[in-house]
Amino acid sequence: MKETLHIVLKFIKIRMMKKCICFLLVFSFINAHSQDSTSKQKSIIYKSWPGYKLNGRMLKEKELKAELYKVPAGVPYYQKAHTSKIIGLSLIPPAILFALLSKPNGDISGSYKAGYGVASIFCAGASIFFVLRSSKNKKKAVQIYNKNIP
Repeated sequence: MKETLHIVLKFIKIRMMKKCICFLLVFSFINAHSQDSTSKQKSIIYKSWPGYKLNGRMLKEKELKAELYKVPAGVPYYQKAHTSKIIGLSLIPPAILFALLSKPNGDISGSYKAGYGVASIFCAGASIFFVLRSSKNKKKAVQIYNKNIP
């Protein structure tokens, strides 16, 4: 009785080992095959707040620039975006300065200086315009990159 139980247990162990080996072989084949297929896929850049991602990894500005410069057709749009962003961000401090200068000096009955108020609104509006234009041009550069992935 002990011998038959021992033989049965040995048989069960051998079957379990065979199943484990088959499972590992199939799993390693599937894993290797899936890695090959993903490496052949084209990697696209997409917008994900607060920036852009490539293959699920957030890109720094320098990395984004390096990727976009691989497709020469999108370079002018990226350059326009960069210039517009600099102009838009550089108009924010004058807008704040003009807004502060338009206020009366501590005296409640003092009048607001209309010229500075208008200049503040103009600078803020121009800043918003250039920042939005920058975003539009950067999106266009990314679209061109995604169509012509190297």
